Amino acid sequence: EKTAGGSRNRYRAVLDRLTFYEKAVVTWFYLDGATWEQISGRLNYSPRQCRNIRDKALDRLTSWFSANKAIFTFKFPEK
Repeated sequence: EKTAGGSRNRYRAVLDRLTFYEKAVVTWFYLDGATWEQISGRLNYSPRQCRNIRDKALDRLTSWFSANKAIFTFKFPEK
């Protein structure tokens, strides 16, 4: 039996596989709604480099979640 908590824990475990910077960028951008300027200020990287980190993280997440159709077909919003 699958529970929401069980799925949530599995997804959290996958997110924990990201590097510190990948997890920070994805979390701050998608969950906290931070701008690229805010994220770049926190990490001391350029906004462009932060977007590159996000892109790499999304590529990794896509490969890890590819078996889950709901997640695999989700289109991440661009800001």
